[in-house]
Amino acid sequence: RLDIVELINWVNALELDPYDTFISAGFMSAHATTSPVDKDLALPLHSMFSSFYELSPFPVMLICLNSQKIIEANSACEKLLGCDPISSSGDILNQFESGFHITTEISDHPVNKLIQFDRPDQSTRFLNCHITPVRSNTQNSIVLTLNDVSNRIFAEISLEKQKHLTAEILNSLPFGVYVKDLEHRYILTNQQYLSLSNLENQNIIGLTDSDLFPNEITRNMLQEDEKVIQDNIPVVLERWQSNPFRADKQRMRLRITKSPIKDSSGCIIGTMGLLTDTTAEIDNETYQSELNARFLEIFKNTPIPVLISCYENGLIIDANEAFLDLVGYKLKEMVGLTSIEAGLMPSDTRSKIREKLEHETSHELRHHIFLTKRGKYFDGTLKMQKVTLGSSHYLITVVCQDASPTFEQPLEHRLDYSKTHN
Repeated sequence: RLDIVELINWVNALELDPYDTFISAGFMSAHATTSPVDKDLALPLHSMFSSFYELSPFPVMLICLNSQKIIEANSACEKLLGCDPISSSGDILNQFESGFHITTEISDHPVNKLIQFDRPDQSTRFLNCHITPVRSNTQNSIVLTLNDVSNRIFAEISLEKQKHLTAEILNSLPFGVYVKDLEHRYILTNQQYLSLSNLENQNIIGLTDSDLFPNEITRNMLQEDEKVIQDNIPVVLERWQSNPFRADKQRMRLRITKSPIKDSSGCIIGTMGLLTDTTAEIDNETYQSELNARFLEIFKNTPIPVLISCYENGLIIDANEAFLDLVGYKLKEMVGLTSIEAGLMPSDTRSKIREKLEHETSHELRHHIFLTKRGKYFDGTLKMQKVTLGSSHYLITVVCQDASPTFEQPLEHRLDYSKTHN
């Protein structure tokens, strides 16, 4: 015998319209009765419901709470869970029990639960279970309507992994990164940006610069962002900026690159900024500049004559005051000439020096005679050092002893250098 109330509860559990379900069988009058119906009436009704239940594309399962057993499951349910027949698999109920406590969590009202279900083929599915209690005079049951949401869950898991990977990549960058929307609200930052702004361990997503910095700073930031949006081109800014959050008011040199962000249709949807602290770089450049200035001062004023030329072509690059006094030339007269054109050495001597320096980094030339602009011949000892800076090679020539004139001769009566040297 079949209780009509139980059958109606089944229909309600499947969220069907009782009128549409029962009117064709002429059983609307049974909607108000709780007494058992005649077998001749119950069988057609049960047959009609079973046909609908079996043909339903939605996975449905009936579990008896009294016996803790699966009473029935349609073919769609067996296909989803990968068990046929489903009642023969004792592990199924255990998995549902681990997802929610059937005996304690089921209330008088329908609820939804998300569980992870491991199929016999070792695949994992995520199921959204719509649990509807079915009460009768004889037993308590629940109807599970299952919805496979695995694709959505797997997509969410993949998205979460991508978000974590993106955050790891951003936080590993040596420069600060931020992204703002058109309302100038932060929607993405990395740890380096928070560190440069002294905002460590703070969540600034959804805030604007006005919420974080003084007005004198945010005014410039807002104008720069608006210009990037209006002009639709990136800008690179270099500026000293005091950090108002640091106790020592330390000033930082920042290189800021701001650019617009566009969607797939080309519309600007925000701005992005890259910040690099170049304070150490500027300090190093300042130190190098000061060091170069000191070296140049020492080079120019040292009493030892020094000449700097290009090793490859012999062109004179620089000479100190002592060397210019020795040879009688002005610096602008010597720069761009070779040592041969300046009368400092004959061509064959320079060739021999080049041959020596191909295998050595230094060479000494004793008793070298060269002619000054005033027509005085000097006999001196030269020391030459080959110096490499990057990909360029230079020759440093130093007169290591006092050069003394041996004889004087007018410029128009200069001797042939090769004969003089021989």
